[in-house]
Amino acid sequence: MSSQLWHLYIETDDDIPRIALGAFDFDGNILAPNTPYRVIEIATGKEVCIPAHELDNNAELISWPIAQYQWMNNMEDSLVHFRDFTQYSEPNHLMDDTLNAIKNGLFSPSFEAFKETFLIPARLFAIITARGHSADNLERTIREISETVLSDAEKNIQYENIKNLYQILYPDMPIPNRNQAIQFYFQEIVSYYTVSNTHGKKLLKIRMNMKTPEKKVFCMDHYIEDMRTRILGPIGIENTSLAIGFSDDSVSNMSAMMDAFIQKREVGSLKNDTVHLYYTGKQWALAIPTKESIQVSQNQTMTIIQI
Repeated sequence: MSSQLWHLYIETDDDIPRIALGAFDFDGNILAPNTPYRVIEIATGKEVCIPAHELDNNAELISWPIAQYQWMNNMEDSLVHFRDFTQYSEPNHLMDDTLNAIKNGLFSPSFEAFKETFLIPARLFAIITARGHSADNLERTIREISETVLSDAEKNIQYENIKNLYQILYPDMPIPNRNQAIQFYFQEIVSYYTVSNTHGKKLLKIRMNMKTPEKKVFCMDHYIEDMRTRILGPIGIENTSLAIGFSDDSVSNMSAMMDAFIQKREVGSLKNDTVHLYYTGKQWALAIPTKESIQVSQNQTMTIIQI
């Protein structure tokens, strides 16, 4: 194997070389932007806007019989700021919310791992979010995060790593300058799954009635297979073991992903792949099965589940 690819690999306890393959939810994992839900305040009957992460982390505000708020009659009206084009929103809201979050230091628990383990080494990762923005809009946002938070020295390391991958995948093409390399990485290598985007769901053949946790599991499976065939296949390493990671702050999403990977481990389909799930929500809320194949550790910001 060419030494140009070593930046894609990650150190593991058993010394088996594995390619890092990470997937991150956006809100509550990378950043905590103040993108709002539109809801009805029950006491007054008036429409108000509440930061989504506030309701996501305090379900009692909207889901209990004595809740303070309720969703609008048409749920899509509550989610307009998580879409690109509606009568209430437009594409720049995502970018504005993101830049404001960075400016105000609203970084979420998985941000440092996202930056240090994936952005700087230019490793393989995906964003799997329940937002309904277009993949193009999410791509420009993740690219802007990289350009904003990385130092010049970190950007130089990133550029060299992108060039190494580029030269392996496209040996007959000229070496790109930095702008071209950045465009190549965030458009061709990084993947974006916005599981509530109507057109994205159609392309992936996701049914309208599929719940968000199921959609995230479906997209994770799709992502792993896509990386093996589209990126690793052309350079002859599609059968290399993977170090798979998934980060999310939703109990239902994490439970569904955990069950899916437990089943894969039990039927032997993971082989020498490792799996680490990073749950960044309220730690007491996640029920974890007691199984010999599962190892659990916790720190102040997350629960780490190794399957």
